[in-house]
Amino acid sequence: MANLRGGNYSKQIKSAFLKIEAFGVGRHGKDSHKTHSGGLAKKREEFLSSYKSFAENMGFTDKLNKTMTPQNINSYLNSRIEGLSLKSQINYVRGWSSMVQGLSEANITLGVDKSYFDTKVQEIKSLVPAPAIRTNRAIKNVNAVIEKLYEKNYTSGVLAEVQYKLGLRVAEAYKIIQEPNKYITNNLVEDLRGKANRLYAPKEISNSLVAKIEAVQNIPHANTYRNHISKVTNREYTPHSLRFTHTLDTYKQGVKDNTPYKQLMKTITENLGHSRPSMSQFYLKRA
Repeated sequence: MANLRGGNYSKQIKSAFLKIEAFGVGRHGKDSHKTHSGGLAKKREEFLSSYKSFAENMGFTDKLNKTMTPQNINSYLNSRIEGLSLKSQINYVRGWSSMVQGLSEANITLGVDKSYFDTKVQEIKSLVPAPAIRTNRAIKNVNAVIEKLYEKNYTSGVLAEVQYKLGLRVAEAYKIIQEPNKYITNNLVEDLRGKANRLYAPKEISNSLVAKIEAVQNIPHANTYRNHISKVTNREYTPHSLRFTHTLDTYKQGVKDNTPYKQLMKTITENLGHSRPSMSQFYLKRA
């Protein structure tokens, strides 16, 4: 392994850039970390110039590459990325990682490698608090909310009742309202596909709800429906809250009926059109 050439840091930066310069060589099919574009060249010149200033301020006298130890690079990066957004911090560190890999591939002696930068990225991510998980998403007085929706807009009331009774997403409730003859036969909702084109198991539907669906004349836009729910719940809930409510109420009824947990989760999973029980457990934890 070798050092960068030059008696001062300006010359050593030029040497570093020449070591990883490869203009005119396409990146496709290449595994190297050389500099293949004007944009990348400018970015790496900024990296090296910034590190040069850091090294001079620190009073370093060794070859520039020999000063690139984990301790020094860590101090440099911390000072450089302070105040940047999370994404910008990570991009900056990864940019340095690629450049250092290029220098290493050019046989330059370095005290850091890719593993240091990978660890640094994870460190940055760990400092960001995990987003809060919203809970209590089930509507506590769901029947009263649905009644208010009927008073405000008949079809919004029907949509909400379909969502709640059948545990559907908004788009799926709209399908049934728009084409009841296609999906409803002998009090069964059949051939309904949900997210990822997953086919729901047949769902029972009451005569009264079928009659309400058949009485629908004007169907509001989904945004209008969302606004109706927002208004009658003082902006506390959304249409998807009805799916959470269906999940929670089905679970409570199953517990009341002494249904074995595994069987109950299987039923809920089928009702929601999920591929596995863990997805339904996700709903329960947040309901």
